[in-house]
Amino acid sequence: MVNETNKVLKLELYRNLWLAAVCVFVNTLILIANLWTSVLVFLCVFFTVISGSYYEQLSTGSLVEIPYLGPDSPDRLAADPRVV
Repeated sequence: MVNETNKVLKLELYRNLWLAAVCVFVNTLILIANLWTSVLVFLCVFFTVISGSYYEQLSTGSLVEIPYLGPDSPDRLAADPRVV
């Protein structure tokens, strides 16, 4: 059940990202009216959206399971013999 849910979420995520990218590019092209500047703005926005969606997946753990290994990580604290 979880695997099917993740497949649907992944499909919807990619579809929404591409739809947002197309809308941003078209609106930027209309408002700026310069192809090269519109492409640069589009790339900046596109990479920001991709980066934000990646971190969203990491924070929710819905599509990507990456353990947190920061200084206060339970795994790191459990492996440290100095921690009582």
